[in-house]
Amino acid sequence: MLKSLKIKNIAIVEDITVNFDDGLNIITGETGAGKSVITGSLSLILGMRADKSIIRTGETKCTVEATFSVDRNSPISAILDDAGIDWLEDDILVIRRVISKSDTKNIINDFSTSLNTLGRVGNYLIDMHGAHDHQSLLSPAFQLSITDSYAHIDITEYQKVYRELEELKSTKFRSFGDEHEKARRVDMLSFQVSEIFDADLQEDEEDELEQELSIVSNAQRIYELTSGIQQALTEDENSAFNSLSIARTMLKELVEISGENQDLLEEIQTAAIQAQEISSSIADFQNKTNLAPERMFELESRLSLIYSLKRKYGTSVQGVLEFGKKANEELQELLSLDKRIEELNRKIAKKKKELLIIAEDLSKKRKQAISKLEKEITDEIQDLGFNSGLLKISQTEISPSLTGIDSIDFSFAPNPGEDIRSLKAIASSGEISRVMLAIKAVLSEHDQIPTLVFDEIDANVGGEIGNAVGKKLNNISKNRQILCITHLPQVAVAGKHHFVVEKHIHNNRTQTTIRKLSDDTKKDEISRMLGGKKFTSFLEKS
Repeated sequence: MLKSLKIKNIAIVEDITVNFDDGLNIITGETGAGKSVITGSLSLILGMRADKSIIRTGETKCTVEATFSVDRNSPISAILDDAGIDWLEDDILVIRRVISKSDTKNIINDFSTSLNTLGRVGNYLIDMHGAHDHQSLLSPAFQLSITDSYAHIDITEYQKVYRELEELKSTKFRSFGDEHEKARRVDMLSFQVSEIFDADLQEDEEDELEQELSIVSNAQRIYELTSGIQQALTEDENSAFNSLSIARTMLKELVEISGENQDLLEEIQTAAIQAQEISSSIADFQNKTNLAPERMFELESRLSLIYSLKRKYGTSVQGVLEFGKKANEELQELLSLDKRIEELNRKIAKKKKELLIIAEDLSKKRKQAISKLEKEITDEIQDLGFNSGLLKISQTEISPSLTGIDSIDFSFAPNPGEDIRSLKAIASSGEISRVMLAIKAVLSEHDQIPTLVFDEIDANVGGEIGNAVGKKLNNISKNRQILCITHLPQVAVAGKHHFVVEKHIHNNRTQTTIRKLSDDTKKDEISRMLGGKKFTSFLEKS
């Protein structure tokens, strides 16, 4: 339960402290007096991010502090343990936010903490509902949360399995991508590897082929040259060999006569032998060289293939071979992924089955709770002036989402003879406000949140309906502490405790104050809300 709230230097509030009690706490005041500062300050306590523009003009920081009396058996204990925060004596919990121009401090029981921890703790301290929250009732997600809250359904385990399934799917996509894309990649790599490997390239092949092509391209001239060389060296009548032989015979006779030039005889003999050897080598070259025209076609075709592969895969034969090696490695890895994909698919299928079992159990529990929830909300609605009002809840199966396999839709018929319509089709904010109050009345019997805050939940209603709203709030307050900001006197008179927010001018500065009313001063405030003391006196005389 909220024991006290201290606000300092927020907006037009300089320094106020208000002590709340159990039951229905009514807060009233003129428009613009500063009532919204109270709800805004409570939102800060519950973990809302701070806007530094709320700091009072001329000040460097603002502070809001709330003191709660808390049952140590509540889930809050586990949250505090996780955050390393100790309890104060008498099960007191003190939450403080200090907001300056440079930073923000979040404090629980004198321990610094995070906004996340404030929010987790706040979920078990206060349930806030403002006039602007009526529209949230139109959200299917909010309607589902109402159903789950009523049925005491915890979807934590389901969400854990759901996230695990999504992670498996994500892992599969990140690792293997789209199945079609993988198949396309395998086909492309298979073609590339086959094209390169089937070519059976050799590293020095290109130079050798180009050299041979050069020879074959000049076949006629090569034949003429080799034949001419052979003729000149050994085959012609006046060949070098024949000439050297004649010279050798004459030189031999000269040596015999003179006894000199023996060395020249040996040299001329060597020259004759070299002429024969050169001619023989040229003949061998001519014989082994394929000068046939069809060989040129073979060479050109092979070189064309090499040039094509180089254009696609590398600037050299070595580059093409390296590309083929890497492509084959990637191909083999992709092909090996099939087993890993198969394993992931098995895990995904198993996780889907696990998720579906939990989801169907949640759906069954929701279905069991819906008929009771419909009846209880309908009863509460009828207490709020819809004498024949009717609320229905439809449950539709959808694809698995983070909240299960159910879509929930609230439908409402406010008056006899009218078709039941989805709440989304109801335009009257007054009707929506009363439906929301009826839901809060039902849920207050089922949740463990000790304090409910209603900020003008009675907007757009009045007269006898206002009396019904006040009575309903009073009934809820028998089991919960309620803070209710209202402009409706019919609601205000139902309060157990009454506070009035007032705005004053002091030293040329606007200041907001809040004070608790006694029974007598409460009558004066109700009179003001009705239209003033003079108007009340007129009604009494008439």
